[in-house]
Amino acid sequence: MMLNPVAHYRVARWLHRHHIPFLPYFVQRLSFLMLHCHLPYRVEAGEGFAVGHSGISTVIHRGTRIGRNVFVGHGVTIGGRNRSERVPRIEDNVYIAPGAQVLGDIVVGEGSLIGANAVVLHSVPPRSIVAGVPARVIRENINIYDYTGWPLSLAPRAEEEAPRVFHMIDSLNLGGSETQLANVAIRQSAGGYHVVVGCLRAQGPLVKVLEDAGIPVLNFPPGGSLVRPGAVRQFLRLVWLLRRQRFDVVQTHDLYSNLMGVPAAWLARVPVIVSSRRDLAHWWWYTPRNRRILRGIQSLSVFVVANSDAVRNYLEKEDGFTPDHVRIVRNGVDPEPFLRASANRETLFPRLSLEDKLMVVVANMNIKGKGQGDLIEAARRICAEVPRARFILVGDGRERAGLENKVAELGLVEHFVFLGKRNDVPDVLSCCDVSVLPSWAEGMPNSILESMAAGLPVVGTRVGGIPEIIEDEVSGLLVPPRDPQALAKAILRLLRDPEFSSRLALAGRERVRIEFSFDRVLRQLRELYEEGWVRSGQGQTKSFALKPGVGVKSAITQPEDPQAEELRADSVAPWTAN
Repeated sequence: MMLNPVAHYRVARWLHRHHIPFLPYFVQRLSFLMLHCHLPYRVEAGEGFAVGHSGISTVIHRGTRIGRNVFVGHGVTIGGRNRSERVPRIEDNVYIAPGAQVLGDIVVGEGSLIGANAVVLHSVPPRSIVAGVPARVIRENINIYDYTGWPLSLAPRAEEEAPRVFHMIDSLNLGGSETQLANVAIRQSAGGYHVVVGCLRAQGPLVKVLEDAGIPVLNFPPGGSLVRPGAVRQFLRLVWLLRRQRFDVVQTHDLYSNLMGVPAAWLARVPVIVSSRRDLAHWWWYTPRNRRILRGIQSLSVFVVANSDAVRNYLEKEDGFTPDHVRIVRNGVDPEPFLRASANRETLFPRLSLEDKLMVVVANMNIKGKGQGDLIEAARRICAEVPRARFILVGDGRERAGLENKVAELGLVEHFVFLGKRNDVPDVLSCCDVSVLPSWAEGMPNSILESMAAGLPVVGTRVGGIPEIIEDEVSGLLVPPRDPQALAKAILRLLRDPEFSSRLALAGRERVRIEFSFDRVLRQLRELYEEGWVRSGQGQTKSFALKPGVGVKSAITQPEDPQAEELRADSVAPWTAN
């Protein structure tokens, strides 16, 4: 133990977490003097963390986050000893060979191997080998146990009794929250979880997708209002089900499932309750009174999951949640359907010429805040300079008629194509040249992630979580909201400069592949579940690890509908009878 810097780190970390002054620093300094290993107690390291050869000359930045089952060789530098907060994050099951340097605000993906003396300056994809100076990927889709000599007994395994997870949502119609849930549920089920999905209205095309994957979909219809007798009966039925089947986790995914599912799980004494917020409270339901009610209900959950920094900041500043209560799990996207998509313009758009330049917007038309009206205004300037410009609007809603009238009034009918709702969004994107989302408010829009996965240059507004996806001038362009002139200028820039446009598209696709994968989503949810289990005071730890090598080819890629909750208000009014 005396020659093991990780043992010293664990002692110092324990002292620090129990707010014992001076001693953590003393133990840290003693370890450095004895072993010449800089391993600060402020580092967050998971189980199975180890260093080689007593960690001689190993330096790890105090802000580093290290996952489970990570090996760090001697002479390794992770982040250095500077005061910068831009430090690496090391995910689970990573092997870092002696002499390697991992520098900057990057992520080393799960199951990766970093070669000896490599200098890593960019994020490493999961299950990859990188080597060289600077490091580059030399092999992908590896099983790290084939390359490190680690025994398979160290591989993460599910408990003998599979984790039981109950996901709940309002419906399974096409929408951003719905597709995220379906993708997560299918992957968790494939990874060994016992997964059940509950709905207030078990309807929509994703019902069949889940059932085809062997996931039960249960219906708890409130009958128009959450305060009607029928809703109370469904609520008690839900409590009974959760209690009888002894679920380990209940995770709710939208407003109405929060209102019904969280208190039901609390009454059923489910150990881990995770609620969600995926918007910035910019529609009519969020009155001060309703927000107080929602705040009280979500306080019963062990964590509130936000899908962007913007939503998290709103929850903390406006609704009073503590930082420890709110966690960020950004949306994931499956790139495979976009890589498989076929760009057949003649079939999808028989009336358009192959020389036309196509700008696409994938967004519903339920509210003006999606900004299609701004794009129509911008189109006047764009079409004047690029007569072959055409605008493809995917989505539908009550604003569509007004948008079509505006196009006609401005004499732009030949430049606009209203496609309505589509099930072939990857194919549509593959035919287009630029993707645009001119919204006035957003949480974490799937449509931008999907467009970047499809290899399109993207123009988005600087609102909500969009700047967390698009790095301006690097992986896309950002413009102010409600500014048609700025929107037109950005689109014209992409049309005039194909080389710049291509560079943005490639950077965007790579960013989505590394930063917005479902591997990351599943890992973060697993960490939430396990931390929630500890917080619940169950008296023992529980592993929520997925089976190794989980991979799901999913065709769940639909037009995003993040405002679907507003439509639901017509059928489910939480506090008043229809």
